[in-house]
Amino acid sequence: MIRVRGCNMRKVRRLLPGLATAAIIGGLAVTFPAAADSGSVQLDALDPPRRVAVGLERLGFCLASAALHTTPDRNVLIAPTGAGRILAMIGAGSPLPVRQKMATLLGWPEFLGGSMAFGVSLDRARRSAEAAPDLALHLATGVWHDRKHEPLAYFARHAGEGLHAMDPADPATTDRINAWISDATGGMIGEAATDVPADTIILMADVLAFSGGWTTPFEPEATRRAAFATGTPLATEVAMMQSGRQVLPHRRDAHGDWLTLPYGDGRFEAVLVRPAEFELGSFSRMACETVGGLAVPVAATDSHSVTLHLPRMQLNATASLDELLHQARLGEVLDDPLLGSSMLKPATRPGPIRQQVVLTVDEKGSEVAAATIAIGTRAGAEPVELSFDRPFVLMIREQATGLPLLIGMINRPGDAAGAGE
Repeated sequence: MIRVRGCNMRKVRRLLPGLATAAIIGGLAVTFPAAADSGSVQLDALDPPRRVAVGLERLGFCLASAALHTTPDRNVLIAPTGAGRILAMIGAGSPLPVRQKMATLLGWPEFLGGSMAFGVSLDRARRSAEAAPDLALHLATGVWHDRKHEPLAYFARHAGEGLHAMDPADPATTDRINAWISDATGGMIGEAATDVPADTIILMADVLAFSGGWTTPFEPEATRRAAFATGTPLATEVAMMQSGRQVLPHRRDAHGDWLTLPYGDGRFEAVLVRPAEFELGSFSRMACETVGGLAVPVAATDSHSVTLHLPRMQLNATASLDELLHQARLGEVLDDPLLGSSMLKPATRPGPIRQQVVLTVDEKGSEVAAATIAIGTRAGAEPVELSFDRPFVLMIREQATGLPLLIGMINRPGDAAGAGE
């Protein structure tokens, strides 16, 4: 029998349509769990949507690794799908050579094909969510441009129906954009998500909202206060959820224990990872350096009888994605002087890329909301006992393609607020 300590997630309300993308790294990990030395998957052997998911997974772990490098004991929440959608949007507004650099960053062979495969992945995730009971997924993108400057044709086609004209000097513009983000995330991302500087000529926002109920919910009466090791002499206490015994996919390798916890009918899942090493930074670095993705799906491993202990969590984190990409030595494309120059006339220079992610895990299920915003201005096997009572990794993904909605590094599940920058 496996005993896994962690916490319950509550099933969250259905959210209003929005752009859904989120990732959490902290004690649970998602996507293809496997040892780096076991050999990553051959990218050419993957169908295009799964290859997109592998690239986003790696991007998410690289961003998490950079965040943990400066502050190893904080919570990190990254929404890879949202980050990828904003970067793809900026790439679409750049000349062809810059688009190819962006494709390389995202793990695509080339930009146009990668963009199409990304769209297929998102459509598959939406269809999976629509067919799944007790689950909601909403994805949306909004692009606001200075009404005095019309978007160039290719970029306008890429932006689609989410394209809006604005007056950046009007204070009501900020209120309207923040209200859109709040509505799209069911209020999880508040109405102070961003400010619109007066010299803004384009603003891109990608929003994610996910809510899923556990296939087998935790019993609230079983939740107890329990110790959570932090790597310091002072342990902390958290609300620890406990499930009844259930059969779940589990694997153990040189990097730690991996457990899959399904939502609803199993079309979406949370992958929990308790790394072999206490510190989460080395695990995220390994995942970042495994170019082909973490090769072996947890679902392909043996199933075991599990009693699960998991912390109940309510976390909120922000990150400067452009800074993290530079720290991870992946930000070269962001320094290209032609980046974003094909969005509008006059030429546009993308500014900082900010992301805010909110995560709730309780006895009923999980709720994730993420908003990613970029502002452009004029250029210039055996029974085991497993306890999630120390730092762990959490990932939420769509099962068929592995599309990662959330990657989380959980160092302090009792903290209401976490830092991603």
